[in-house]
Amino acid sequence: MSPTAHREAMLTPVAEITAELQELVGQRAIAYATGLRSTKPIVGWRTGSSKPHPETEDRLRSLYRAAIVLDRAFGPETVRAWMSGSNPDLGERVPLDLMHERDAQAVIAAAERFAEESAG
Repeated sequence: MSPTAHREAMLTPVAEITAELQELVGQRAIAYATGLRSTKPIVGWRTGSSKPHPETEDRLRSLYRAAIVLDRAFGPETVRAWMSGSNPDLGERVPLDLMHERDAQAVIAAAERFAEESAG
């Protein structure tokens, strides 16, 4: 487990999380993973003019946690590929689909295992 990633995901302001996730996975992926029907609210989060609903914020922070674990280990290109590709560690499911279905813990755990395997 990565307590550093967890801490960072909990302490980083929503505007910063949103900006970094836009660079790593894009607005559509953020909207899908957090259960939004539109990307419009994401602009408000990034600028700080609005805040997500608490449940949506939890989902945003979970997506961020998984993304930063992967980004720190591999870089942004791998984050995008890993999040949108089928994953054998998740029963060939796509991590973004699982985030959308509110199974963030499985995605976070798989991201941490993937990063640890490359370090070992």
